[in-house]
Amino acid sequence: ANSGNVSSISCHEYGCRIICRLLECSGGFHGTVRLVDTILQDIDTHLTLTYGHYVIQSILEHGAQHQRDYVMSKVQSNVMRYASNRSGAHVVQKALASGSDDDQQTLANRLLTCTTEESILLASSQAGLGIVRLLMKMEEPIPQRTLEHFGLDAVQSKVFKGKQGRSSLGRQGASGR
Repeated sequence: ANSGNVSSISCHEYGCRIICRLLECSGGFHGTVRLVDTILQDIDTHLTLTYGHYVIQSILEHGAQHQRDYVMSKVQSNVMRYASNRSGAHVVQKALASGSDDDQQTLANRLLTCTTEESILLASSQAGLGIVRLLMKMEEPIPQRTLEHFGLDAVQSKVFKGKQGRSSLGRQGASGR
């Protein structure tokens, strides 16, 4: 299969489901590994497309170790780009939830060193708030650092204007600042 056909199938509304099922049922088979390696040649497209991100999430869960490592390194290399994209944010959430402890810490640290503008963008989107919620569920000191980072006055004024910000971060104690 040429990479153009595989890429278009894996980013299709129904094609992505077929690839995900292949990974779930036969992720370790040689043919599936080769197919996924071909998909990963176009990982940037998959990370940011509506249906492509499902395939990348499935790779994080069911892919071969070298494929999971590759996805994780790609996400870590430009985490704010992916976190600020609706589809990419789902992959960042999956990486935070299913990565190794070291990978989770690296992602969290990169997310918590973003600029004020990036923080506002992240915390003002529904997908971004999902990332913030996952940060709040991690082991200390990540939740405390998350509260400090997203408690900045400039961020707080933007985040807590919307219903999404009040309901998710407010429950964590940040709204009382």
